[in-house]
Amino acid sequence: MDRYLKYIKAVVVLIAALGIGLQQFYSAEEMITVNKVLFVAAMAVIVPVILYFFIIFKSEMTKLMKKDSYRSHLMYRFRYLWGALIIGMFAASMYVFYMTYEVVF
Repeated sequence: MDRYLKYIKAVVVLIAALGIGLQQFYSAEEMITVNKVLFVAAMAVIVPVILYFFIIFKSEMTKLMKKDSYRSHLMYRFRYLWGALIIGMFAASMYVFYMTYEVVF
């Protein structure tokens, strides 16, 4: 799973760098159109990733229930707390993403 997080971080940095680079070439009105296109492209990438996650969700849940798959005993004991924290962070990031959408559009 760490491999996927590294790729996701790299894609986010790439998109941010692309946006900053495009601001140098386009006016404010053209950037609105570019932002809309990039937002739709991000949705086109994010939705399949979420669908893929739900496809492999069952196999990942079986790994979570095995005590031997954890490096630390604390991670095993607090696995539901860590899961809730990750879900909360995801929900907060989706809210920030929604607020960005409201500001841009």
